[in-house]
Order: sequence, then C-alpha cells, then structure tokens
Amino acid sequence: MTTEFYIADSVVTCECGAQTTVADPNMIESITCGVCGRKVHITQFNVHKAGSPPPSALLRSAEHGTLAERLASAVAFVREGKYAEAMELYDSVLKEKRDQRDAFYGLGFCHYKLQNFKESYRLLRMASEMGHAGAEKLLPKVHSQLTALW
Repeated sequence: MTTEFYIADSVVTCECGAQTTVADPNMIESITCGVCGRKVHITQFNVHKAGSPPPSALLRSAEHGTLAERLASAVAFVREGKYAEAMELYDSVLKEKRDQRDAFYGLGFCHYKLQNFKESYRLLRMASEMGHAGAEKLLPKVHSQLTALW
C-alpha cells in the first residue's frame, strides 16, 4: 500500500525534532537530517503540510490503534488537558463504532471542559441513554451551566 503525501511544501520531522522542508515527499524515500545526521525514511507519521503544526507522536500512533487503544490514549490526553487531541481520537472511535458510549461521554466531557455546554449536553445525553454512569452524574452540572447562560 502506498501513501500519498502532501504535494507541495511538506515538512519531514526527524526523531531529534529537526524539521526539513521538501517539495514533494512522494518523489523521495528518505532524507539525511541536517542536525543529527540520521537517515530519515519518509512515512505518513513524519510528514505534515508546511505551515501546520505536526501531530504529536502519541496522537499519530494512537490514530492507528485499536478502539481500546484509541480510547485509552484519549483518556491520557484528557488527563493532560489536551482536549482537542482527545476529541480527534473519540471522533475516530465513533466513526468506526457509532454506539460507543465511552466515546460519547469523552467527547461530552471535553466539550464541558471547553465550555461548549450545548454540545456537551447533547453528547452526554447520548452517553447517558446508553447507560454511562459518569454521563448521568455530569449532566446536571452541564444543565445548570446551560440555564445560567439563558
């Protein structure tokens, strides 16, 4: 299976953290890092579009894990306060399994922490209807935040 990369102005990141701009990563297999001298093989995990931040190593590896691994990684991101990263993983779980109550709860919790109370309430209701106890406990707090806004 071949992976198509971004065509113009891509950035390859070495293990040492150094970044090198390449015109077309589809045309080369590897580069030599100008900082540490390592040979860096071009993969989907170390190439990103120039001008956009590179995904974290944990997020890159987690995106390709099993449902359980992605959920565990999402929880780790939540504990670190990295809600956007956690939400990406919860979304990837729900794309694969629409009835995953832990993912609905996780998304709802992230939206709650980001003060997106309307979306939080919607997601937590779904998790609660699927029997998630944590969602049932958090729903009244979200509801009170919503009513305070109105």
